Amino acid sequence: MNVRAWCRPGGLVAAAALVVLAGCSDSSGPAGGDVLTDAELAEIEVTFGDDADLSMGALFHGGMVNAFHPVTPMFMGPHRNPLTCLVIGPLPVEDTDQDGVPDFLTLQFVPDPCVVNLGRTAIEFSGSVTVSDPVPDQAGYDIDEVIYRFGVAHTLPNGRAKAMVRNGTRGVWHDTGHDQLQAQEMITTRHTTPGRAFKEAVADWQLTFDGNAAIVLDQPLPSGTLAIEGSWTFRNHNHERAFDVMTMTPLAYDATCTDARPLLRFTEGEIHKTLVRNGTPVVVIKVTWTGCGQEPTREVTRLTDTT
Repeated sequence: MNVRAWCRPGGLVAAAALVVLAGCSDSSGPAGGDVLTDAELAEIEVTFGDDADLSMGALFHGGMVNAFHPVTPMFMGPHRNPLTCLVIGPLPVEDTDQDGVPDFLTLQFVPDPCVVNLGRTAIEFSGSVTVSDPVPDQAGYDIDEVIYRFGVAHTLPNGRAKAMVRNGTRGVWHDTGHDQLQAQEMITTRHTTPGRAFKEAVADWQLTFDGNAAIVLDQPLPSGTLAIEGSWTFRNHNHERAFDVMTMTPLAYDATCTDARPLLRFTEGEIHKTLVRNGTPVVVIKVTWTGCGQEPTREVTRLTDTT
């Protein structure tokens, strides 16, 4: 990541950050009962995939740092104007160890919300992100983030509206002795659509990436394996579903795979998402990867008759 891009005129422009736009689906949860229906399972899988794409993309783009911070500049085309209401400070940006991670930097929308009109569509950006280097005197991948009410709301020409906002923290560190990256995050994402059900997801997990070769700053990551462990919770107006997430077989990351979705850059591996109710496992979702660019297969096992 080139820290000078933070200050370049027009360098921060009006699409939005990965953390804002990833996972802006427009669907609602099912109604009624406590049984985990097929429709709800489908919605859970889409939402989980959005969160996993965001987390995994943080590791796999441009040596990880470029996508790990949530305000990577995204461009909408030469005919669009810069997003001038995205304010960064303090200036000048300080990067003591010159590793591309600012010592301390806050990005926020002023005014909040900031309204951008794109043709007949209105977009509101809100919130702030603080990015800092936990070891500012030693060049490396280490980075901390605090995400506060960072979101986007769309109002379409037909009057329909939808909004998404994220809150939370995440950090990453590099074990140079073992060519390993670890990322820890706890991020809540809330989707709302007026007149329809809301949904909220909480990712509280750790990702561990072990490279098959040296991990070099500012270079794409080598092939390697990824493990994800922790919890993931899905809520809507009817239910709260709490899952334990465990890697059964490390996910084999293929550095030559160019699929746009980070979740689809694995050639093999398996994770289990276990739905827990009152301390008891009731449903296991087995997710298995089979090749670059291929949607993983999913197998659902219901452990009780009431799920």
